[in-house]
Amino acid sequence: MENKNYEYEVGVEVKQNPSKSDKLTWVEYKVIAVSEWDARQKAAKLCGEEFGHNPYTTEVLDWEII
Repeated sequence: MENKNYEYEVGVEVKQNPSKSDKLTWVEYKVIAVSEWDARQKAAKLCGEEFGHNPYTTEVLDWEII
C-alpha cells in the first residue's frame, strides 16, 4: 500500500513566555504529513522552534490530499 501525502492545517495553543505569563496564544501551521499524528508532531516541532517549548494542545483543523 502506497502512503499518500496530505497537507494539514494544525492549530496549536502555546504559552508565548511561560516564565512571565500563563496566557495561551493560538498559532496555525500548515504541514505535509502522512497521518494526523505525523501532522501534530510536525506542528509541535515547528512550535518548539518558534517558541522554544512544546505546545499546550494541538488540533487538526483541515486537511487535503496532495
